[in-house]
Amino acid sequence: MYSWLVCIGGVGARTDCPDMNHPTAETFHENARVALADEQLRGALRNATSLFGERRLSAARSLNNWEGCALQAREIKDKVLLNLDTYLEQFVCQAEARGARVHWARDAHEANEVICRLAMNGEPAWSSRARA
Repeated sequence: MYSWLVCIGGVGARTDCPDMNHPTAETFHENARVALADEQLRGALRNATSLFGERRLSAARSLNNWEGCALQAREIKDKVLLNLDTYLEQFVCQAEARGARVHWARDAHEANEVICRLAMNGEPAWSSRARA
C-alpha cells in the first residue's frame, strides 16, 4: 500500500537535486549531542514548550466544556484516521480536477526519489506531501 502522496503544481523548476543532508536515525546521537550543546536552541525550545503549555491551559480555562471539546476533537481525529484512504482519494480527485499531478510513493525514500526525478526533468518546483 502506498503511504506517501506527492502533489506537483505551480511554476518554476529546480535543475539539481542536492543530497538530503537532514537528520536521520543513523546520525541521531551526533545530532542530539550538537543540539544539546546549543544554548540558543535549548532556550528557544524551553520558551516554546512552556509558552505552549501556558496558552493551552489558558484556552482550556476559557471554555465551559473543555473536556467535552477535547473528547469531540479526539472522536473527529479517530474518524478521519479510520477513513483516511477515502479522504485521500477525494483529495486526489479534486486536486487532479484542478490541474495538479499526484504521485504516490511507498515511503519517504521513494517520495524523495519522485521529487528529485521530477526536479531533474524540469517539472514545477512546488510540492507537498501527506503521510497516510
